[in-house]
Amino acid sequence: MSKLSCLLIWITYHCNYNCPYCVIKHNVKEMPETKPPEAWIKAINQFEQPLMIDFTGGEPLVYSGIDKLVSEIAPQHKLAITTNFSIAKSIEFFQRFSSITISFHPTMIKDEEEYFKRAKELRKGVGCSITTNFVAYRPQMGRIPELKMKFEDIGIHFHIDPQSPIVYREEEQNFLRPFMGRDRVMIGSTEEKKRFAENRLCSAGMSYAQVKPDGTMIPCFPLPPLGSFFDEPPPLRNDLVECSTKGCGGCDWDACWIYDLRGNLVKRGK
Repeated sequence: MSKLSCLLIWITYHCNYNCPYCVIKHNVKEMPETKPPEAWIKAINQFEQPLMIDFTGGEPLVYSGIDKLVSEIAPQHKLAITTNFSIAKSIEFFQRFSSITISFHPTMIKDEEEYFKRAKELRKGVGCSITTNFVAYRPQMGRIPELKMKFEDIGIHFHIDPQSPIVYREEEQNFLRPFMGRDRVMIGSTEEKKRFAENRLCSAGMSYAQVKPDGTMIPCFPLPPLGSFFDEPPPLRNDLVECSTKGCGGCDWDACWIYDLRGNLVKRGK
C-alpha cells in the first residue's frame, strides 16, 4: 500500500489573471497542456486509501474539465482548491471540497464589493474551512490590517504569503511579522535562517508529492521529477530522505512531514 496521503495537483498553469507578483508567470517557462479529466480521474481513483487532493494553478477553474473531475473523484478522497474566485461556480460545486482558499488580488479585482458579497454567500453555503490568501506585494501591503478585519468579520481566515523572491527591508519585515502565520517565513529573515540551518529528513515524494499539468510528478518544488503520475503505480519514494535545501515552497512546507536527523518530529504535514 502506498504511503501517499496528500497530492498537490497543478491542474493548469493557465490563468485569467495577470498579477505582477505571480510565481507561475515568473518561474514557468513552458505552459504544458494538461490531461483530460478522464486521465486524472483514473489515476487518482487507483488509490484505495483516502487522499487529500489539492487543486491549484494557474487558475483551476479555467480548466475545462474541472466539473467532471470534481464530481467523479471517488468519495473517500478529500478535495481542496485554491482559486482566485473570479469564475462563477455554484455552492453545490464548492460543497464537494473539504478546504477552500479564495485568493484576493486587488490589482485584478474590478468590484471588491461584489467579491465580498460572493465570499459571504460562500461562507454561509459550505461547512468547510475557507481561507483567503493575500500576497504581500509592496504596493498593497498597507491594506493588510483592513483586509484581515474584513475577511475575519465574515468568518474567513486571512493568510499572508510573502512575495517571492523578494527580500523585504527590515521595517517591512517588522510590519508583516504580526500578521504572518508560523507556516510562512520571509526570505533572508532570522526565522528562515533558523528554520533551515540544519539538514532534515522530509516526506516529500513519499507521503506528499506535486503533479504538474502534464502529469510530471515531483517530490517538491525544488527537486527533480520522480516520473509520471499516470504510470501504474505512480513513482513514489518508500521512505524519508535527507534534505539540505535552505528553503521550502509554501505548499511543500504545508504538506510535508519533517524530522531532524535524529528522527525527532519537527513539523507535522497534512
